[in-house]
Amino acid sequence: MRRLDRRPDAVLAGYVEQMKAAGIDVTLADNMLLNCGRSRVLSGTSGITASTRQPLGVIRDDEDMRAFFFKLMHETMAWVRAAGVAFAPDYPAELERAVATFRRR
Repeated sequence: MRRLDRRPDAVLAGYVEQMKAAGIDVTLADNMLLNCGRSRVLSGTSGITASTRQPLGVIRDDEDMRAFFFKLMHETMAWVRAAGVAFAPDYPAELERAVATFRRR
């Protein structure tokens, strides 16, 4: 188990094991900064659904809203990169695949 600075931490590993023993489904990320960065990128979904009052599937299927959605995602990715998080080169394609699975309702 690793800390935010990616060094092993026995105390943190102990917490994870205690949560698992209690029946809590928990996984400690190897790269917490990357996971936090990915979460920040996806935070754009709440902004666009709130501002358009549409579900993600409707946004995906509308050319203008989809373009705006991806602009939000890429601007957020740039901000996260500036904070020192390195995304995998295929992360934009991964976002595209995720968007394709959004339900229309």
